[in-house]
Amino acid sequence: MSEVRGEPAGFWRRYAAWSLDWTLLGALLALVLVPLLVRAWAQLQLLEQELQDAMVERLMSAGSELASPLALAAKLLDDPAIAAALREATTQVTWTLAQAAFVAFGASAIYFVASEGSAWEGTPGKRLVGLRVRDMHGGAAGIGRALARHLAGAISWLTLNLGHAIAGWRRDRRALHDLLAGTQVVAVSPMPAWARAWLALQGALLVGVLLGAIGWLAWQLYQLATL
Repeated sequence: MSEVRGEPAGFWRRYAAWSLDWTLLGALLALVLVPLLVRAWAQLQLLEQELQDAMVERLMSAGSELASPLALAAKLLDDPAIAAALREATTQVTWTLAQAAFVAFGASAIYFVASEGSAWEGTPGKRLVGLRVRDMHGGAAGIGRALARHLAGAISWLTLNLGHAIAGWRRDRRALHDLLAGTQVVAVSPMPAWARAWLALQGALLVGVLLGAIGWLAWQLYQLATL
């Protein structure tokens, strides 16, 4: 049995921990994912260049009889060499993106399952804000429940985050993946003041982005109105 039993952790405190974890994990993943994403982008650029070259070649050979864009596209796709090149390029891009997704999922699984299922009872982010992941009796969740919790988290995401949001409505503050895995997230210490500031900073950044987007849209509409 854990030394401090704790009480159910609220939604925003859990979000503070999650955002801290993904800031750390995202920085580590960037070292691996950026080269893969750059490679995928280069493959897309090469595909675009090949299509442009093929289109220019067709236009030059057509002379004065220029085909419509749709007819030209149909002819390009009917060309066996171009169709084969498209399939090969699409396969390369898909494989590169699949590698990136596999790395991201694998790294996140190791990060969350190993930390929440260990004696730590929580990720670095959760530990920093005073949270622990435990079973329904207050004991350590263990690797099995931690793994089930992580996999069930995908369902919470697929429900457009409704699975996460129900943690704010329930008295026991358990999210959907906690219900499925038989776990709970408890607070074993008061929420640090810096964690509240971390949440406020994210809120301010979100408001800034929204205001910037609204301002940009208003400017575009003004430009159209003055044409």
